[in-house]
Amino acid sequence: MIEAANARGIKVFLLSNAFTGEEAKKYGAPRRVLQNWIGSLTPDMPAASRRMASALIETARRAEHFSADGKLHLLALGGDELTPNSITRNDGFTAYAAGKSDVVVDRFLFANWNAAEAETLTARYLDWAEHSGIRPAGVWAANDPMALGAIEAIASKGLVPGKDMAVVGLNWSPEALDAIKAGKLLLTDGGHFFGGAWSIVMLRDHADGCDFAGDGAAKTFPLAAIDQSNLSQLGGIISERRFEAIRFEQFLASRRGRCGAYDFSLDALVRAARAPMQN
Repeated sequence: MIEAANARGIKVFLLSNAFTGEEAKKYGAPRRVLQNWIGSLTPDMPAASRRMASALIETARRAEHFSADGKLHLLALGGDELTPNSITRNDGFTAYAAGKSDVVVDRFLFANWNAAEAETLTARYLDWAEHSGIRPAGVWAANDPMALGAIEAIASKGLVPGKDMAVVGLNWSPEALDAIKAGKLLLTDGGHFFGGAWSIVMLRDHADGCDFAGDGAAKTFPLAAIDQSNLSQLGGIISERRFEAIRFEQFLASRRGRCGAYDFSLDALVRAARAPMQN
């Protein structure tokens, strides 16, 4: 599609996924081979995965949820083994956990992104841990539905989610925000669905002659964790999907005279949500 569009002079912007393998070697970065492929934008999933792992491990350490062997035993729930989006999430977690001498990842299982499979897999893991004399410390889940499924399994075993075991997820879903408020979920990382807004911001700048390619046309944008400490800042807007309350024009680089420089952080979102409506 990009080759055909490039040949016809149609500009293309890629969102959320990038070329990999042979395609990456063939096309390189935007505008190098295909001039009308003007840019790409991907969420920083590896950083989100590491942040989730760090919060999970540090919380388990503070709660002293060590097993008899002196280790923190974790269950990881991935979405799938094939898609680039899933692989980057999984790799971020495994790389971080591998560097911690007091952490053991007992199982890395794949629940196909859904709560029902996650609940079943978590229940089986907890049965295995009990029979093996292991005290499970927490669950890292690659999305919120799987985290919520894990929470159901933990509760069904007579444990208290958020107290006996910590659970983290990713998606900024309304259900996850409710679970955070209830103390069952430690955090939900995310903000990747704002990529749609960020891409329109960048394309608006490009159309207005404020090109974002000065420091490279392939860009990433940060995700952020929502937990009990910052739930009140954006929780209502996210859970109720009141995105019209966010003044997205605040993010235009052309307004600041800094073409290509963007701040798509959680703090910037909060500021934009508080900005007055402009006529």
